[in-house]
Amino acid sequence: MVRSGHGLVVYCDRLFAMGGEGGILAGGVPRQAKVFGQMESYDPVTDTWQHHAPMPTPRHAVAATAIGDWIFVAGDGAVLGGAVQSAVHETFTLA
Repeated sequence: MVRSGHGLVVYCDRLFAMGGEGGILAGGVPRQAKVFGQMESYDPVTDTWQHHAPMPTPRHAVAATAIGDWIFVAGDGAVLGGAVQSAVHETFTLA
């Protein structure tokens, strides 16, 4: 799925992408645009993608990091663009 503003971390030799925003801008007006909660991972060795449970709070412009067996996702824009920000912080365990 094409999107921007997503978080990306490396965990267990996979690339995990979470959140983001995407859609079509026509004359500056978003059409078919949304903020995503999806989390997927990519295995570069097998060139395959895997879907994971989505984030409870769909958002873009996140900061993400992996520490131990946890992925921390902080900050966000819960709506398209950068006008509205929040302080949501969620953690996910993949072990």
